[in-house]
Amino acid sequence: MSTLAELPLHRDAVVRTVRVAAELAQWLAAVGLEPGVRVRVLRRAAFGGPLHVRTGEGELAVDATLAGSVEVSEPTSEDEP
Repeated sequence: MSTLAELPLHRDAVVRTVRVAAELAQWLAAVGLEPGVRVRVLRRAAFGGPLHVRTGEGELAVDATLAGSVEVSEPTSEDEP
């Protein structure tokens, strides 16, 4: 398993675990970044800046450090499209 920060550009993955404080996890879920959701990194800002991420809910910028706390893996046949 890798993290959202390590995910290659334009490759689909599924969020498996979010390792952050409960309040931050709630906020991430509210903006569509939670376990079971498909994600794709569209762009990375230079010099360790935020990642431009697409989820089923839309697009958002995710801090690179925070993205390192989001574990992802390749989608399987059991994951929703």
